Amino acid sequence: MTQKWTIPTAPEPGYNGWSNWETWCVTLWLDNDSPNTAEYLQELSNRQHLPVYTLADMLRDQVKTWWYDTIEAHQLPEACLWADLMIGTLDRVNWYEIIDNHREVENV
Repeated sequence: MTQKWTIPTAPEPGYNGWSNWETWCVTLWLDNDSPNTAEYLQELSNRQHLPVYTLADMLRDQVKTWWYDTIEAHQLPEACLWADLMIGTLDRVNWYEIIDNHREVENV
């Protein structure tokens, strides 16, 4: 009996419909952590007078500010394994995708 070998294929890119796990995870927390974060995301995403990439930069900066506020509130060192992992994770988030997926479609 001859054994049949198959060539492995790369896994499908993305995670749960998002471009990667980091984007999915941040979106999940923003949508479900508190009404304030969900409301902030919805309001920011729908500022129609600004380009999506500008809104994405604003969201990224706000989430990083929340992270640094957490470090300060809990008196954690800014230079530590957890800070490096968090910043590395936030750098992989597709902020544009989050904003784009939360924009309301205008009725024409």
